[in-house]
Amino acid sequence: MSLNEYFDAAILELKKGTSQKKHPFRYFTLASLQPNTGIGLRTVVLRKVEENLDLIFYTDKRSAKIEEIKIHPRVSGLFYHPKKLLQLKIVGQANAIEDSATLKTYWNGVPTKARKDYTTNLAPGTPITDEQAVDFLENENHFVMVRIQVNEIELVQLQRPEHMRIRFQITNGKWNGTRLVP
Repeated sequence: MSLNEYFDAAILELKKGTSQKKHPFRYFTLASLQPNTGIGLRTVVLRKVEENLDLIFYTDKRSAKIEEIKIHPRVSGLFYHPKKLLQLKIVGQANAIEDSATLKTYWNGVPTKARKDYTTNLAPGTPITDEQAVDFLENENHFVMVRIQVNEIELVQLQRPEHMRIRFQITNGKWNGTRLVP
């Protein structure tokens, strides 16, 4: 396969992660820099892949990752497809989308059961004595969207006789690939 074919196949898998609930790319590990403790890792849900390949996920605006992104917006994400033996590492600049009209539009698309994730009275990570200590707000939410402006994608395809590793970087609006030693 050519570099462009590998790139197109990887992007197709990313897009499937937003439309197929059981696709392995639906969930990915997000890494951000924590001010005092090092690297923060957590699993987030891929919600959208935009035409320019920006990635969107949702979170509570009080979560630690939002503060981390404000201080140091460079993040990395890791996707793995176990059946295809395909790993994608993305690198980019993250920012919270704070436009109220955009947030309202997307909030209206969040299923009712999932809305609880963004309506707790206490911020995520707050210590509690038991699960009954968590109350939910009625007419208020802490929903925010995060956009990752992707500027690098590293693909590792495990295969025989030789594995494939390619780094794609965007330069002047065009993605260029470089083969790497796997």
